[in-house]
Amino acid sequence: SGELRTLRATRMWPEEGRSELLIETHFSAALPEVTVLLGGARIDLVNRGTEKQRSLSGLRRIQEISDWLTGSFSSLRYEDRPIDETALQCAPIWVEEKTRWRYCELGWPMDPDHSPFLQFLVRLESSMNPWSARLVLYELLSPEAVTGAWSTPEVFAEFRPHQLKGPECPIELVRQGGGWTGRSSGFCFGNPPQRVDLRLDSDRILIRRLALDTRESRLRPWRPLHLDRVNSEDGVP
Repeated sequence: SGELRTLRATRMWPEEGRSELLIETHFSAALPEVTVLLGGARIDLVNRGTEKQRSLSGLRRIQEISDWLTGSFSSLRYEDRPIDETALQCAPIWVEEKTRWRYCELGWPMDPDHSPFLQFLVRLESSMNPWSARLVLYELLSPEAVTGAWSTPEVFAEFRPHQLKGPECPIELVRQGGGWTGRSSGFCFGNPPQRVDLRLDSDRILIRRLALDTRESRLRPWRPLHLDRVNSEDGVP
């Protein structure tokens, strides 16, 4: 038994009209689980554990996301013509105590120059919210210095993050269903400025970009980019 001393509820994803709540509580005794009636609704509260347990849980979250954001991905299954295929390549680079880094390239495999049209860094770090993680996209200051380095990530041993990372684009990822989803809190990646929606699953990535129309001061959605993990054995999604 234990007495409920404090309870704080925070609404999540208000812009989507959702009703999920992040509940933080303090009990007079350590309880594994308790049920509270709040405004006639039954709410099951689960003990989040000690600070050390939460830290380990946070590391597991970012390791899962970083594992999902590693490898080769292709939009071929969703294109009318093979020439329209977009490919995403992501490789692990720096590992810090509570942070994971990825280097990624987006390009068109059928392009004769094989040059990526977007290169970026990804930093993943845990959040105090047990259902979320923080992902930050960075434009590169000198993309030509690491072009193609997803296949030779040892190149990054010569650099530190501050030498390469440019403007940042933070995204708070939240657990949703079997995957992770989030929207950038600011504008990202060049001209026109864009907001980025991201959905990550174990074998699939969905990227939606909403470009700012400066003439009308509104966001216009671009075509969503669906990417499936490529099987390394046969090279197809």
